[in-house]
Amino acid sequence: MHPSGLGDAMMKCQNIRTGANQYIITTRICVWADHYTYGEVAVFDPGALRNGGTGVSFGENADTAARIRNDARVPR
Repeated sequence: MHPSGLGDAMMKCQNIRTGANQYIITTRICVWADHYTYGEVAVFDPGALRNGGTGVSFGENADTAARIRNDARVPR
């Protein structure tokens, strides 16, 4: 994924399945890494997950992850 504002970082996104027995949910997670940081973001939409959906799109999750990365960065 290459959301705007990602800068020099790399980002990968994929579906993850969690839970047990009949309570399995599938959602999306995006992970970024650059020379100094690593982070992962999973944005949940409880209503969609409850109804068997996967929540937000990869693009929405990637945009949120890029915003969090930029907010977390501090000057060196």
